[in-house]
Amino acid sequence: MVNHNACKTSTMKIYLLLFSMFFSAGILAQTVNGSGTAAERSQIAKEMETSIKTELLNKWYPQSVDSIYGGFITTFTYDFKPTGAQDKFIVSQSRHTWTSAKAAEIYPGVDYYLKCSRQGFQFLRDKMWDKTYGGFYNLVDRKGNFIDNPKAPKDAYGNAFGIYALSAYYKASGDAAALSLARKNRTLLIRIVADSNDVIELLPAKLVY
Repeated sequence: MVNHNACKTSTMKIYLLLFSMFFSAGILAQTVNGSGTAAERSQIAKEMETSIKTELLNKWYPQSVDSIYGGFITTFTYDFKPTGAQDKFIVSQSRHTWTSAKAAEIYPGVDYYLKCSRQGFQFLRDKMWDKTYGGFYNLVDRKGNFIDNPKAPKDAYGNAFGIYALSAYYKASGDAAALSLARKNRTLLIRIVADSNDVIELLPAKLVY
């Protein structure tokens, strides 16, 4: 059995690191005044970009792409070999879709980043979206079959990640279908929030469709 909490924690740490590195690199690139010479700052920025490319992006993509069932695989051994059932969590799938979309913008010469993001979008739309009632399921199996979780089959937290993933992919690709789905989900979230009578119920972990 896959430990989803461990999987989510590991993935979160990776993406927090990725975000912090992109943010720090941007700050370094924009800094005019500060400690160190311009040459030193430039060297640090180069080292950070090399790390982002070779130790993060190039490690995860396209290796994390599920070429059989779509979306991304997210559970790996210590030496980065796929392991376990590879159930797919909305937050992890959204983060991969967002990250590969942003990578496609930053490194337009690398074709597979946008392809990875497109595959993420297609899995979100075709497998994780509830075609009857709307909203993204929290968890599906590797093939995209819904895994019932009575406590939280869907929640606002995961769906918010879905929206930002779709928005990033739309920005990188211009695919109007992604923008349409993002808007549909945003409208759904706003309606549910407006219908709630209890502020506590608006907390991400509590809001269930």
